[in-house]
Amino acid sequence: MIDVTATANTALGTFYQYFEDKEDIWIAVFEELSQQGLHPPTLDYLAENDVDPVETIREHHRIYLEAVWKNIRLLRVQDEVLSVSDRFRRIRKAEAQPYIEATCATIVSLQQDGRADPSINPRRMARSLSIAASRTAFVSFVIEDEGDEAIDELADTLTALWVNALKMPVGRTPNQV
Repeated sequence: MIDVTATANTALGTFYQYFEDKEDIWIAVFEELSQQGLHPPTLDYLAENDVDPVETIREHHRIYLEAVWKNIRLLRVQDEVLSVSDRFRRIRKAEAQPYIEATCATIVSLQQDGRADPSINPRRMARSLSIAASRTAFVSFVIEDEGDEAIDELADTLTALWVNALKMPVGRTPNQV
């Protein structure tokens, strides 16, 4: 805490007026970051029939990957905090749920419209696609130390994964899934 308050150029007592402990700092920081697009993209934008699904999914992945890259140093720390803080892990899980639910609802809609495989379990697929996007970003940028020049290729890869996983009839008429 001494290092934190020294870096912030504030007194230890002042710190405790705003935060109960170090965990509170991380929660506050990551709540702020969650406003910057650091959740994997949802599929809710595909509910409209007139969008190009491949290009739309790709663009949302690119935007997400750029946000991850911009905040990569903090995301490195997030992974460490998640491994030691049950409270932080519960908060991050709760924050992810609306994104997973939005994707799940869209998968159901796509299935009903004949634009996604009807045999897919929407909830499991939504969670799996979200995990694939976030772990791909983490492994590529943190573990493999790829730079921002990999963003377009990663967006293409994630897009292919999502479209193929949903068995979307890209270039085919609906109901030919």
